[in-house]
Amino acid sequence: FDPMPLAARTRPPVIASRVDLTQSEGTFYVSDVYRGTGMDKVQRGSIRWLRVICSPEKRFWTDAAWDGGTGQQAPGMAWNDFNNKEILGTVPVEPDGSVYFSVPADKFVCFQLLDEKGMMVQSMRSGTIVRPGERAGCVGCHDYRRGSGIGNTALQATRREPSRLAPWYGAPRNFSYRAEVQPVFDRACVSCHDYGQDAGKKLNLAGDLNVCFNTSYVEIRAKGYVQVVGAGPTVVQMPYTWGSHASRLAKVLIEGHGKPEIDQQVKLDREGLDRIITWIDINAPYYPEYAAERPV
Repeated sequence: FDPMPLAARTRPPVIASRVDLTQSEGTFYVSDVYRGTGMDKVQRGSIRWLRVICSPEKRFWTDAAWDGGTGQQAPGMAWNDFNNKEILGTVPVEPDGSVYFSVPADKFVCFQLLDEKGMMVQSMRSGTIVRPGERAGCVGCHDYRRGSGIGNTALQATRREPSRLAPWYGAPRNFSYRAEVQPVFDRACVSCHDYGQDAGKKLNLAGDLNVCFNTSYVEIRAKGYVQVVGAGPTVVQMPYTWGSHASRLAKVLIEGHGKPEIDQQVKLDREGLDRIITWIDINAPYYPEYAAERPV
C-alpha cells in the first residue's frame, strides 16, 4: 500500500532527551489563550487565571453497570462523567494572553480559563502530560489545527520564572461533592430547600444519601440546574456555552432569587460560592475515588 524504494539515506539526527529524572516537575507555556476556536469572541484582558486539573488514574477493575448517558461506568462516578478530579491550582494569565507555569510531572492534566470572578470561560476537554524536567507548550486554547504557530518568542510570561500553582482551599486532593459542596448547601440553603418545605419541592438540596448519589446532587442534575458536558458530546463547545456561565444554579446564586426577602436570609460567603462554581466548572463530579464499598 505504501512502497518505499530500498536506497541509502542519511540517518536523521537523534533528538536528545529533555527528561531529567532528578526533577519532580515540568513546565508548560501557552503562547496566547485568546487564540483558538471561538476565543476571538472573548474580550482580551478578561481571562485572568488558568486552572490546572488532574484526572487521576483508575486503579480498580470494575464491570460496566451505571449508564452515564455517554457510556457505562462502574461504580457510578458522576451523573454523566467518568472521571474523578483533582484541582492542582491556578496560575495568572499575562495581559498578552501568555502563561508559563510548573506542574507536577507524570500527571494527566487539563487546563481551564477563568475570568475575574473565577468562572470558567473555556476548558480543555482532552488531557496532556509533562515528564520530569521537560518543557512543553501550545499555541492557544486551542490552536487552529490547520494553522501554524505564532512564532513570537517575546511572551510576557516566559520573561520570568514559571508561576507556581496557587492551591484551591488547601492541598490538592480528589474532589468529593459531599465534602466540598454539600456543606455549603447545608449552611446556606437547606433551611428552605429541604423535605417538607415549599422551596424543597422546587429544588431539594438536602444531603440524604440515595442508591448512587445524594438528594441534592440528583435534584440538581436531573432538573437541569447545571450545564456541563460530562464525557460528551464530541462537537466543539464554544466559550461561555457551558459550565457556570451557562448554569441556572450559578445565575441564582450570583444574581439572587429575585425576592429581597429571600436573598436576605441566604448566608453564602465568597468561599461557599466559589466551591459551587468550581464544582460546576470541573464537570460536576461526585465521587473522589473509583473504589466501591460493595461488589458491582
